[in-house]
Amino acid sequence: MGHLTSVMKCDTCQSHVPETRRTHSCTKCCLGPLSFHPSTKGLHIIMSKSHRMAERQVSFHNGIVLTNRAISVREQVQLQIERTENMWHGALRLGFTSFCPSHLSQCTLPPYACPDLDRQLGFWVAPLPEECARQGDMISFWVSRRGRIHYRVNDGRDYLLLEDVDVSKPLWGLIDVYGQTVAIKMLGSVKKGRFLTYKVSCPPEALPDMEPQKPIPDINPRPPDSTDQEDEDCLVCFSMAADTVLTCGHQCMCTSCALIIKERFGVCPLCRQVILTISQRCPSSSKSFVV
Repeated sequence: MGHLTSVMKCDTCQSHVPETRRTHSCTKCCLGPLSFHPSTKGLHIIMSKSHRMAERQVSFHNGIVLTNRAISVREQVQLQIERTENMWHGALRLGFTSFCPSHLSQCTLPPYACPDLDRQLGFWVAPLPEECARQGDMISFWVSRRGRIHYRVNDGRDYLLLEDVDVSKPLWGLIDVYGQTVAIKMLGSVKKGRFLTYKVSCPPEALPDMEPQKPIPDINPRPPDSTDQEDEDCLVCFSMAADTVLTCGHQCMCTSCALIIKERFGVCPLCRQVILTISQRCPSSSKSFVV
């Protein structure tokens, strides 16, 4: 597969934020509809009209699909295993690529994500264990700010899949419907905060004037993974790290938003306690200083 990179164009796409993102937003943090890319797919893949269902028709390979838009850091892509066949070995492969799917074509996609793509520059993909991709399972996967790919099966624990992903470039989700995995469905995506889970994608058929969806409380919040402890997203802007600690002890906003909230409202947005001091974490040490 040495010829693969020679037919690929630059690793960024002029329109890596899809058209739906510019014309549609059902919530403040909505990134637009999430589905599979309609044309860049494996030779054996057929899709539903909404491009949310992908099924491999024959054999056990040529089942690569990609997302229709770039996936943001810590955005958890959610898939459901719709159908499996136990006659094959191996199962789903998951990962990311910095190549825009619109710059690829069906004929340039190899039969296998592993090992055809996992050693290529701009691709980060690895197989899931067969027991983690059973029929009916919901799989979530995402990349952290530190470039680590994690995955979760149903409501289980988080597992580390890969490291050293380049998060400085736009990343598209890459899924290989391989082996025992025959059909998958795109459920959407969410972002998990310390206190809330926010839905950041909407159904492709959603209309621009639909009612905004409220944040879904995280009923069973998980403690941070000791292998990948990092700041949560700011609960105000959802784009910067929550790197400040308020008087009450909550760490829920970035520096800019914390200063604005202190000046305009004077209280913590979570517990309503008066903000007397704002301490900012130093990324290079465990010390903090007062803003």
